[in-house]
Amino acid sequence: MLYPEHHVQSPIVSQVLLIAALIGAIVVVIGSVLSISGKTYFYLSGMYMAAGYAMIGLWLIGINYSALSGNPWPYSLIIFGLVSGVILVLGLVTIPDIFRGTDTNEYIFSTFNSIWFTGFLGSLVLYPIWCILLGYNLLLN
Repeated sequence: MLYPEHHVQSPIVSQVLLIAALIGAIVVVIGSVLSISGKTYFYLSGMYMAAGYAMIGLWLIGINYSALSGNPWPYSLIIFGLVSGVILVLGLVTIPDIFRGTDTNEYIFSTFNSIWFTGFLGSLVLYPIWCILLGYNLLLN
């Protein structure tokens, strides 16, 4: 529903961000499957999910930035979406450890853990709130 308007404003960027969001959704599912199946512990599967939500965060930043120019959304919703997207993108710091297969946090600095975990919490709190607020706004219009 959001894609057509975003595509009109910036066709190439909207396609790239949509692909990023789709890849992110797939990575989140992979992280969930790894955890549920017991193939990894929570740490590595959580990093998969944080990285996936970071890709969705890129889309969230793009769609809200695009909404700044001519969208009927409230300005506060757009700013909240931008802030939420930036926090989600913090999950990108997990990519090197995903490729290494790090499944324990014993040897990782606590600052690193705080960064990616903040991004992960954004996916559990901020992104759902933004989605609910957007849905409410769309229902009003």
